Order: sequence, then C-alpha cells, then structure tokens
Amino acid sequence: MPKLIFKNDSGQVQLHEDGIVHHEFFRRMVGKEFRDILEAGLTQLQNKQATKWLSDDRKNTVMEESDEKWAQGDWFPRAAKSGWKYWAIVNPEKAVGKMQMSRNAKVMEMGGIKVATFSTPDEALSWLRSVDLKKAG
Repeated sequence: MPKLIFKNDSGQVQLHEDGIVHHEFFRRMVGKEFRDILEAGLTQLQNKQATKWLSDDRKNTVMEESDEKWAQGDWFPRAAKSGWKYWAIVNPEKAVGKMQMSRNAKVMEMGGIKVATFSTPDEALSWLRSVDLKKAG
C-alpha cells in the first residue's frame, strides 16, 4: 500500500514501498497547487534516492504556459540531478492534454529520462517495477 506524502484539492503524491513516486491529478490545476505537487514528489526523489516516477494525469488537461516553463526550466533540472531516470505517464483523457504531455515527455527524454506512456496506473506501475532490475549472478 503506498504512503500518502502530500495532498491538496487538485492532486496527491504517494510513495510506493519500492520507492516509486506517484502523483495523481484530480483536475486541471495551475500555479501553486501544481508546483506543490511536483515539489512534494521531488523531495521524495531526493530523500529516498528514488529513480522512478508515475504521473497519473488522466484528469489533467492543459498546463498553463508559465507552469510548463517552470517545470521544464526549474523543476526538471533539479529532478534529473537528484537521480530521476524513469517516467511512466498515464496520459490525460483529453486530446489537447495528451499533445502537451507528449511535448513535455520529449523534453524529458532529451534530458536523459526514459519515458513510457500507458492507459492505466497499473500498467505504468508494472513497467516501472520491471525497468532497471539488477540481474543476479
């Protein structure tokens, strides 16, 4: 059972027992609500030396341009520096949100993050749990 780390009216951040950071957006959000969720997840990446992040963005739509710029120019470099390597995305339900998420995923991939998209959180979790497994002897 994942541990609830942070929650506001727009979303939440959980930490799975195996160190996967998992955010879920409940609706479209902007500004402080959006940034607080990403910052709470980043704190877990840093404190737990986690490398995997699941974004459940089904209920999100389009990010504000200022939030997108902040995420790409401020938050992402800090997340990448902390050791983030794998990003599983459950795409927004709306087409316009999917297009924006695809653009953001490309930016993260260019920054060295391995990105995959999924239809459900369970599929995304399965993928995250399967990547980067150390093979025994």
